[in-house]
Amino acid sequence: MKRILTLTVLIAGFCLLAACDKQKKQSQDPNHDIAMEIFQLIPKSDLPDYCVKMGRNAEQDSTYGVPFDPRGFSSSVQGSEIDLDSGLFASLVFHCYPLSTGGWRAYWVTYAGFDGLCGYDHSGAYNYVDGELTPEPDWTLPCPPATELIDYAHWDYDEAEKSFIAERPNYLYAFYDDHVDVTIDLDYLTYGLEGDADDLPDLPAVAIRTYTWNGTCFE
Repeated sequence: MKRILTLTVLIAGFCLLAACDKQKKQSQDPNHDIAMEIFQLIPKSDLPDYCVKMGRNAEQDSTYGVPFDPRGFSSSVQGSEIDLDSGLFASLVFHCYPLSTGGWRAYWVTYAGFDGLCGYDHSGAYNYVDGELTPEPDWTLPCPPATELIDYAHWDYDEAEKSFIAERPNYLYAFYDDHVDVTIDLDYLTYGLEGDADDLPDLPAVAIRTYTWNGTCFE
C-alpha cells in the first residue's frame, strides 16, 4: 500500500513538472500565440457585446501584410456581421506583457462608433499566471488627463467643447513590446464638415505620452 501511495505521488509530481515545463516552453516559444490563448479565456460578458466574434484573423492579416505577433493582435467588425446596427464599426486591440514575477499581463482596448466615426470606448487588464486568468484592478492602462495632452494655447473651441473633451477623452493607444504610447484623437471634431482644408477649424497640437513597461506596470 505504501509503494502504491509513493508511486501515485511520484506520478502526480511528474505530471505537475511536465505541465510547468510545458507552460515554460510555451512562454519562451516565440511562435506560441500567447495573446489568443489569454484572449480566449476572457469571459465574453466582460467585453463589449460587439467583441463576440473578434479574435486574430490570420487570413485577413496575410491579405494586408500584417506580420504575426504572438503577444498581440487587432480585430474589427461591422455591426451587420453580428446582428447589430449596420452603421456600427468597432475594433479591438490586444497586447500582452511579461510579468517580472512570472506570467503575463494582458491589456485590451476597444474603439467603436457609427457611420465612420470611431473612438475610444472601453479598456481592461488581466493577469495570466500559472494557467489562471484574473482581472487586474489596479495596474490598468495609463489615462493621462486631456489637459496634460492638449495644447490649449491654440484652441478655437468654446468652453463647453473643452469640458466635453476633458471629461470624455478619446484616447488612442499604440502598443509596443516594451512600452505603450498614449495620445488623444481629436479628428472627430472635423468629421463630416464640408469645405477645403483651409476652411476647416485648426485642431490644437496633441502630445504623445510614452509609458515604459517595468515588469509590473507602465511608468
